[in-house]
Amino acid sequence: MNVLVLLPIAWATAFLINLVPAFMPPTWAVLAVFHITSDVPLLPLTIGGAAASAGGRYLLALGTRQLDQFLPDGDRRNAEALGGFLCRHSRWSVVIVFLGCLGPLPSNALFIACGLGRVRLSPIVVAFFLSRAIADSLWVWSAGPSALGPEASLRTR
Repeated sequence: MNVLVLLPIAWATAFLINLVPAFMPPTWAVLAVFHITSDVPLLPLTIGGAAASAGGRYLLALGTRQLDQFLPDGDRRNAEALGGFLCRHSRWSVVIVFLGCLGPLPSNALFIACGLGRVRLSPIVVAFFLSRAIADSLWVWSAGPSALGPEASLRTR
């Protein structure tokens, strides 16, 4: 399939994965499948995927503000407490999000908390995008040789 068709499909998939609050695979793993099974170039795939992920997380946070009554009381209190912490420490919240999203841990709870805590989303989303652009590029790049085995990585040298 053509790269110009696959990139928007990959980005749309990344967006949808990050819009759903739970039970989704990591975005980098889905992007890795696109990268390994096609000729999709790494950086357009991962940077566009990070932008799409940030858009999905942004809408997740906004949606949480509207649908908070559907969360269990305990989960809602925890998310509101985390959101309150991020509001009180707004300078550190960007650093926390950036560093936290470099790793493989899911960020959906963080964005649910940002939504419930009425945290100012624009700096959080930018930090998430930058962090995920770096992390996803690294994870997807390293997944290729791992998936193809040591023989494939030796042939490319």
